Amino acid sequence: MEKNSSRDIIAYKLYSQADSVKGYIRPVAEFDGKNYILLNANNFCASEKVFVTSAYDEIDTKYKSLELFKITIFESQFKNPDLPIERNCNFVTQGFKTTDLRPREFVEIILGELPDPNQPILDINYYPSTTYIYIVNNKNICFGPFKWEAIEDNEKLLLKRIDSPLPGRVLYNGNIFTAEFDELTENILPCKLPEGDRLYFTDLTNLHNNSKLTSMDYSSDEDIVTLFSKISKELNYNSKKADFLFLETQVKKIPKFNQKAILDKLPKFREISNENFNFKEDLVEAFEKFLRTNLGTKIVEEFINKNKDEYLKDIKYNSSAEIEYSLREKNLELEELTI
Repeated sequence: MEKNSSRDIIAYKLYSQADSVKGYIRPVAEFDGKNYILLNANNFCASEKVFVTSAYDEIDTKYKSLELFKITIFESQFKNPDLPIERNCNFVTQGFKTTDLRPREFVEIILGELPDPNQPILDINYYPSTTYIYIVNNKNICFGPFKWEAIEDNEKLLLKRIDSPLPGRVLYNGNIFTAEFDELTENILPCKLPEGDRLYFTDLTNLHNNSKLTSMDYSSDEDIVTLFSKISKELNYNSKKADFLFLETQVKKIPKFNQKAILDKLPKFREISNENFNFKEDLVEAFEKFLRTNLGTKIVEEFINKNKDEYLKDIKYNSSAEIEYSLREKNLELEELTI
């Protein structure tokens, strides 16, 4: 390598020196033209660090602890053999040489159980280092991708939908990929780092085009109701009572709706609607039983007494209307008799 030639690596911040503008970052990986390779003491630098000569405070402000970013580094021109190994860095950089790591480049793999989509909270031991993540459960099944949001002070993540397209096959809204984790090893980069071991997916085009990776529904109840409400509006389907056979028939007539990702959600929509209908019936029945109790009767009496004037007004109005209608009927009968 020529003197002072640059390299672009993936790294995360470590710590600053006393003046805060100088500090150290941890090299993680580098693209060799075909694949990402792990950087360590054997193939990079014995210190396993890069020295930031200026503007470290920019890195410290911009990135969270262990969050990955890209940075351009240079071979150091000033080496001091008297420095201890942990400070004797072969490479240097400046804090303004960073660029954000794109979600499509690196995705961290987190160990955990896939939560219920209606309450997508994931327990964690540490916060992820990438914008998007995949999850691997204790049965070695992989799920994702997800965006995430930290639930502060609880060591939990709120899983969210990804908000930018990833390369490879496109997922329908509400769906995620899943596969046996062992079937995806060619796209995994294990990283043994001083701050803890991490796993990453790289080459997401190849990953998402892997035939072993299949699509599965991960819609919440709200997602499904919203989806079919929109579809019903487009179909001008205004029935207040859901006729699922009719709805399914109409959906299948429209090519953009007649796809597995949507049809697979129909049974769940039926289940949600039935549960909602049963809940309303149970609520009405329970309320009727309550009104027949002594306390219920007392509440009704107090309500009527409090609104007596309104009730009397309604009764008078209705009685007056009935009397007027009856008089008109009688007058018509008299007219017919006199003809």
